[in-house]
Amino acid sequence: MTATKAQSSIEFLLLLAASTAALLVLVGASKAVFFSGLFALDIQNAQGFLSELNAKSDMLSFFGEGSFLKAKASFFGSARIFSEGGFVLIEVKSPVLLQSKLLRQKTSTEVTAFVPETNGHVLVELVRTGTGVLIKDSDS
Repeated sequence: MTATKAQSSIEFLLLLAASTAALLVLVGASKAVFFSGLFALDIQNAQGFLSELNAKSDMLSFFGEGSFLKAKASFFGSARIFSEGGFVLIEVKSPVLLQSKLLRQKTSTEVTAFVPETNGHVLVELVRTGTGVLIKDSDS
């Protein structure tokens, strides 16, 4: 009788260990899916933000020098904004997935942009200059 109870306890412990291991594998997989979803949202937010920056740059081209507008966006990971060769670029990074995506949009106005890499919220100021539009961190 005692041997049967001991064997049942061992079988129960083996079943419990196997179930726990399977649960850990599922949790690990769902974590990767969760962070991939957040990265995809960051990419969509960056595309929308690029469109907003382009529209506001065009709007500022009709205003006088020194005029400014502000724009903000939020990211789960980090983002960096810069300009190169007539394009405004946003690099979005996921520190958990160790991935990055570079998005770019052609501007019809001469745009100079440099916003250092930030985590979370980005608040930029678009300022009309003598030669075009400057996009800078709102804190600088």
